Amino acid sequence: MYRKHSILFTSPPPAYTVLRLKIELNSNFYRLFFKSYIFIEKYLNLAVIGIRDGKQISIPDFLSIKILVPPLKKQKEIADALSICQQEIDLLKQLAEKYKTQKRGADAKDSCRRMADKTGGGESI
Repeated sequence: MYRKHSILFTSPPPAYTVLRLKIELNSNFYRLFFKSYIFIEKYLNLAVIGIRDGKQISIPDFLSIKILVPPLKKQKEIADALSICQQEIDLLKQLAEKYKTQKRGADAKDSCRRMADKTGGGESI
């Protein structure tokens, strides 16, 4: 079973390289770090080869990238703080979507009201 962003991998697809830890790390910290703009744009671009959709990561180049390893306690603090921030962002996105839906409903109701006013008939909604 293989799941994206999963901690445990069993039988990953052959297109993937599985990295094994040599030291203890906070998996949430590095999951967030490896998905971050800074890592993708500043670090990972040094190891990406190919063009268009068929890009690959050169393992020798990837392994040559120096990544700072904060103390484990600091990794946990950062990961916890970023996780809380991400939860807040997700909630705000949900709220924004609800407001958009509410606005579309209000706009539709207003449009019907204006149409009824123009035709001179109909009951007010």
